[in-house]
Amino acid sequence: MLNWSVTDDSTTRSYDIQRSTDRQNFTTVNNLKVDKDAESADYNYDDDLPDSLTGDIYYRLQIHDGNNLSWSEIEKVTVAGSTAPLIPGTLTKTARGGGFNIYPNPATTYIDINTGAPEADWQVEILSTNGTVVQRAMLSAATILHIPFTSKLAFGTYFVRMSDRQGHVRTGQFVIIEN
Repeated sequence: MLNWSVTDDSTTRSYDIQRSTDRQNFTTVNNLKVDKDAESADYNYDDDLPDSLTGDIYYRLQIHDGNNLSWSEIEKVTVAGSTAPLIPGTLTKTARGGGFNIYPNPATTYIDINTGAPEADWQVEILSTNGTVVQRAMLSAATILHIPFTSKLAFGTYFVRMSDRQGHVRTGQFVIIEN
């Protein structure tokens, strides 16, 4: 999930969301056009990466503002691998890239996350499919994160975005099923 905020937005502006695996050669993955003038605006885009794309992924915005062209700063996201939901009753799929794993998946009242990384302080966000943060947790000095849900989550798919103090970001997804 990519998020950005702007000030003084204008209908003469559009944003090309660009991705790279080498920080040099960028490809446009989507274009968002501004639909109204505003003093400030928040945007988000869910980049549905192929399961085969792991490691460091770089993003930037190419900003078209009338006849002017500019670029945002480049941001790095580390993708540990797929944690795609599985059919109930099957084994949890372990993601590529060092053991990052969300389980149980499907979930009901909690998830555990094996970070696949050395012990660290983590901020974990659970997001709905529209990008809304439904729960946030801070965990200290951990490699396995236990996240009990603070409220009952509706059935469906949710995303996890976690980051450590060094700026390493890992993402995954899980499914809530009927109890």
